[in-house]
Amino acid sequence: MRRLLEWKDAKGNPVYLNNKTSSAVSNTNNTSTGNFPSQVENYNKILTAIRIEKVFNYSSDNINRLSDRILDVDLERNGKREIGLSIVYRPTGPNYIVTTYDADDDEMSKDVCASFEEVIDVLFYDGIIEDKTLCESASELTEWKYMNPPASNSNSNIASKSSTLNYPSQEERYKKLLAQIDKEKRFTYEVITLTDNALVFNLIDPNNNNKITAIAVVYKPWTNPPVWVMAVGSGKGVDYKDWNEVLEIFEVPGIIKDISSLKESLATKVPSKLYHATYKQFLNSIKKKGLGNTKKKMWSDSKPGVVYLADDPWTAESYAEESEYIDSVEDPDDYLDNIIILEVDTSKLDSSKLYIDENVLLDADEENSTWEYHGIIPWEAIKIFNSSIAEDFEVYNTLWK
Repeated sequence: MRRLLEWKDAKGNPVYLNNKTSSAVSNTNNTSTGNFPSQVENYNKILTAIRIEKVFNYSSDNINRLSDRILDVDLERNGKREIGLSIVYRPTGPNYIVTTYDADDDEMSKDVCASFEEVIDVLFYDGIIEDKTLCESASELTEWKYMNPPASNSNSNIASKSSTLNYPSQEERYKKLLAQIDKEKRFTYEVITLTDNALVFNLIDPNNNNKITAIAVVYKPWTNPPVWVMAVGSGKGVDYKDWNEVLEIFEVPGIIKDISSLKESLATKVPSKLYHATYKQFLNSIKKKGLGNTKKKMWSDSKPGVVYLADDPWTAESYAEESEYIDSVEDPDDYLDNIIILEVDTSKLDSSKLYIDENVLLDADEENSTWEYHGIIPWEAIKIFNSSIAEDFEVYNTLWK
């Protein structure tokens, strides 16, 4: 079959280029040469969807090119090469050029798409894929990976977990969800993507002619509050603010029967009271704005918008005593002599925002004792437990006046 990359327009230029010469095609590796998001992940989702649906087939020999910008593949049916597919991302647009060549009819068509979603629509209407969900999920993944979160000051096009997005991993939750499906043995599945923030898989019903339903769950930590986006079949993704709401979606159609035990296994055993140590100098601000509504960092690895809590007041106080922030103030003793321990009523917190502290590495036999709260703790959930500047309850109360 004639490779689509060899097609030229009327002026002799490659069909996918925008006023560029053929020398621009020479970059065949997977390394970006410009400041644009790689499309490899999107292209792999398309190939995966084609492979799973089995309307067309392909082997590694059929993939003529797979790079940051270009997918060029020959698709087979009944052992015969039938469709040539080329997708080229043009960052100068930005847009996509989708070119298909029908070997039976010896016809070529070309579509210019303004977004990856439009690419999927073209493949859907051309009959190359039958269920758009997997590819739409790939678009969700691209959104978090290549889009700067609103709060980010990074100049990079790529917002990586290590640099601009620090968020609690959802991978353990996703694994337990899949383990419950395994345990009940009512469905099987094929995992397409399992990462810190995304689970994309095909649910297979052996009692219904092995019907395949694509399911995607994507955690979006940059929204306020963070949400899980869930898409089933060809449906549009729906936002959920609570992980338990996501689980209930699996319960309604009977995908998981014993949802209560799954919730228990996912539920973190949180003490009724947690503690945070701060300094008298910050108390008025905490009263007005809540705990966590500040840009000050007590430790270099502290995450913005996260409050760090401990199981007991003495652990909390030890962090205040050793805080890196103290080294930056003019009179460290003035802060160290005015440590205040706050007691937090966890029943008044949003449990979906509470996570185990990822900055503390535990040995296998150690139990967790520190926590992260991703949000602002309201004043109504706080009271003073103790203070290094107060010796009795009467003095504590004067701090609040």
